[in-house]
Amino acid sequence: MNPSLVSSATPGFRPRDDIHPDDRAGDVIPLYQHTVKTPHMKAMQDVLDITAVIDSVLARDFGGKGRGIHSKLDSVRHPVPARLDRRLRYLAAVRNKALNEPDWEIPQRERYLAECRAAAIRLLDIGRRRQRRAHLLHRWLARLSGG
Repeated sequence: MNPSLVSSATPGFRPRDDIHPDDRAGDVIPLYQHTVKTPHMKAMQDVLDITAVIDSVLARDFGGKGRGIHSKLDSVRHPVPARLDRRLRYLAAVRNKALNEPDWEIPQRERYLAECRAAAIRLLDIGRRRQRRAHLLHRWLARLSGG
């Protein structure tokens, strides 16, 4: 395998110097790592599903940009209430720790999942209210302009 192709296709990949180039294939992290179903990842599927909803709502309804919940919260166009922002950052940090440390288990897992669901519902509710207000404002402005 050509190391230059691997490094250009995989962001952040740095070939190890102590390995012969022909033996480097095992070091390459798959681009679609989330499709690899290790026992740890299977156990985390419910956590990944609910946090993916939060992630996508932040991107779609709040204009968040970036790779994860933290970076999306940092870049939202429409602010998230401070208390919800703190809660989402905590939930993301717990998720990240559980994913990166396979031996660490989420304490009170069911409560954590309930918190994630509640946060996702709250985000969706805020997004819907914001869209409804924008729609009403648009209709009101159209009436004023005679349209």
